[in-house]
Amino acid sequence: MYATVSSASHDCESKHYEVYTDFPGANIGSCEASPTHLDVYIVPEDSEVVNPSPWYGFRIDPKPDVGPFELNVVLNYPADINHRYVPKLSTNGVDWEALDPEKVSVLDNGSALFSILVEEEPVYVSAQENLATDWYKEWFAELRTSWNIGEPQVLGYSHGYRPIELFQTNPQAKTHLLFLGRAHPPEIPGAMAMRAFLSDLSETRLEECSSGLSPICGFFARYNLVLVPFLNPDGVVHGHWRHNSGGLDLNRDWGNFSQPETSAVRRFLDGLDLSSSLRLMLDFHSTKRDVLYIQTSSDPMDPENFISDWLDLVSVHAVDQNKNGYPAGFEPAERELTDLGTSKNYFYRTYGVPSITFETADDVDRDTLPERLSFFSQAMIEFFVNEWSLDTQEQGTSICRTVYDRVEPCEDFYCFMIEANKATLISSAKDDIIASANVPSFAKAILQDSTKAAQDVDLRTSNYAVLEPRLIEIAGSDISALHIGRSRQDLHGTVRRMLARQDWLELLQKVLNARKGLLTLVAEHHETVVPTYTHGVPAEPTTYAHILLAYGESLERISERFQEGFSRVNQSPYGAGVGNTSGIRLDRNRLAKLLGFDGIVENSFDANFVSSLDYAVELASLLKNTALVVNQFVENIHSQQRNPWPWVWIQPADVGDSKSTSMPQKRNPRDLDRLRTAANDVIAMADRVTLNVHNVDAGMHDYRMASNVSKMVETSTIMLTKFQKLLTQIFLDPDRAIQEIDRSFATSAQVTEVLVTHTDLSFRDAFEFTAALVELGRSTGKTIQELSDDAITELFEEKIGDVEKFDVSVLRSALDAREMVLNRAGVGGPQPSETARMLEEHYKKLHNAVTWLKQTHASINIADIALQDTLFELCVDN
Repeated sequence: MYATVSSASHDCESKHYEVYTDFPGANIGSCEASPTHLDVYIVPEDSEVVNPSPWYGFRIDPKPDVGPFELNVVLNYPADINHRYVPKLSTNGVDWEALDPEKVSVLDNGSALFSILVEEEPVYVSAQENLATDWYKEWFAELRTSWNIGEPQVLGYSHGYRPIELFQTNPQAKTHLLFLGRAHPPEIPGAMAMRAFLSDLSETRLEECSSGLSPICGFFARYNLVLVPFLNPDGVVHGHWRHNSGGLDLNRDWGNFSQPETSAVRRFLDGLDLSSSLRLMLDFHSTKRDVLYIQTSSDPMDPENFISDWLDLVSVHAVDQNKNGYPAGFEPAERELTDLGTSKNYFYRTYGVPSITFETADDVDRDTLPERLSFFSQAMIEFFVNEWSLDTQEQGTSICRTVYDRVEPCEDFYCFMIEANKATLISSAKDDIIASANVPSFAKAILQDSTKAAQDVDLRTSNYAVLEPRLIEIAGSDISALHIGRSRQDLHGTVRRMLARQDWLELLQKVLNARKGLLTLVAEHHETVVPTYTHGVPAEPTTYAHILLAYGESLERISERFQEGFSRVNQSPYGAGVGNTSGIRLDRNRLAKLLGFDGIVENSFDANFVSSLDYAVELASLLKNTALVVNQFVENIHSQQRNPWPWVWIQPADVGDSKSTSMPQKRNPRDLDRLRTAANDVIAMADRVTLNVHNVDAGMHDYRMASNVSKMVETSTIMLTKFQKLLTQIFLDPDRAIQEIDRSFATSAQVTEVLVTHTDLSFRDAFEFTAALVELGRSTGKTIQELSDDAITELFEEKIGDVEKFDVSVLRSALDAREMVLNRAGVGGPQPSETARMLEEHYKKLHNAVTWLKQTHASINIADIALQDTLFELCVDN
């Protein structure tokens, strides 16, 4: 948010207000102020600006105690410059609203007149929404999160020593798409369009790549998006019409590279060697209409038919084509190649690729822009997916193409062992450990065995000693070179890690599902007052939402531990050999990356024999913690079933199964029993995993058995599935809950508080009187509510004495359980306002956890696709 108070001197003032240009993006030439009129004089940054984009930005600060007043504002432009931008207003510099264009009068001299109401808050006035440095900081943080990438790379610095920053979404990819933005400061809709375009791509990547190995996910695995969203930071900060701080139009400097901003981008791109790998350049701008400046139909380019096919696909995707039939309302406008130093000319001339200036209209509907840009982003994905698919079909033999038959991640030991062999072949071939002449036949042998095993489950071995003879039978004994430098110790250990990380993520998904189920139930019970129990007996009442949120907190902590622990389980032991590496130096880091690991377990002895203990025991601990929480939740419900008229119960999944065969009145809560049994089984299995490590030498088989872990995971999955289902079976009777509270004297603590606040009694005296009141109720078989006023007053006189200061009606108001709970005031309490606030925070954290999980799945799946691509290239290289 921009500052609203400044120590800088104002530009002009009247007795009612002051005008400032002390924030990023602000700029006017001068101003003249009177109480009712403000004349603003708008001038370009220098005399060489040829494009009439008359930017302005200023803030009107009302003086104290002036009161609301109407101010007439006149925008005065230089000669031959017409009014272009409808004023945008804001009270915080962040949220903007356009004036109604009909309320802006353009005068005969070209100036523009409009009126605004100035109240207590400052009013920002800008030609377009002022999207300056704060907006880019927010966007860059979004890019890092949505694409799961690190900090941007600083390519260089502007004249004003502001960084020129670049993001890469997939630096390992061999093919690149370039996106540029904000060369011209006033072109705000262009910046919005670029953000919407990339946001749609990132959302698509997250959904597609988190769920499997789809062709669309393949696009994100095969292409690197190179993003330079903020090319002219100096011009934006200083509120320029067109130029950077060097006095030049950056979209006329591609080719000359006289400016540090364009030079920095060129240096980076030269380092990428884009001559054969750049496939597209989009430069986002804005002008007076929606238009795409494209190459002519006779211009040769690669991809050859991208522009025509892309725009056809946009038209297919677009539901609304209401502007002259153009694709999603954008007019394709061919422009011949010239010597003008635009990005469109430079990138087409240099790389021969489609190079398009994507112009969004000044007055574009901001609300519909994301949907319209989605047509373009989705069509781009579809084009490149189709192109890659056709290229692949034209290459290689059918056995090589079977590498793409699997569309889901691996699910068993055999599949992961095959993937590890693929990674070994790729890495060892790169390091010449395996002769290049043998690589295609070795790749085909691996794929041939995989194809057979897909049809015959008996071939899906979990022992490399069984797999290797089959590979030798297909490709000859030379294929045993796959095993040089490794052993079954690290190969099988790596496969167990891959199975473990898969289980880890699937279990986290189950925990997140349970959290979502809890929160859904919370939303229904913000005002449902229920008893609570300590030491197994009634305590103070609360809301059911409050109780559920407590279990939500516990599951949230468990989720956080899953996320934090994943960074340890997703480390590769591959290449450690028998624990001492070998004389054949395998590239362990490359192997880890090929298999989607975050890194390696560095110490090779630790890799095989110690860390394999750690992650299994850590998972056992997590699942045991989860089972204990589930058990407590179950018991809190189960204990109420002893009551013939419980205030909480479950509707069994099978009502008939819950009935007793000999006692007509009984309804057995079998679903609770079975869930508790599953939770207890998890606890027992977790202890077994832990005890298998006890008193065992490093390297023994006991603690590295995958079966014990897999059984624990299977039972945990059953437990969490049953728990999630249970949350949909819970029913409450609010009136019965209140009756239980009243019968248990649970509001007596409130009586004590009221006596302290409404009389001069000390806390201890008030407590002792309330205790006596409870005993009176118990001895007479009545609730406090059922005691008469006279009985209560007599007891007060007996215990305290001064009955004149006692008002029994005040005491009675304290006995209402709903009032007691709903009027709590503490942070984190049961009152609806607090549970609603906490629920909102829970949903935010749940969303973040779900996003983390999807990003993690996506990273692994993208690595998987890259592995198959590389093997395919080796397979067809003969």
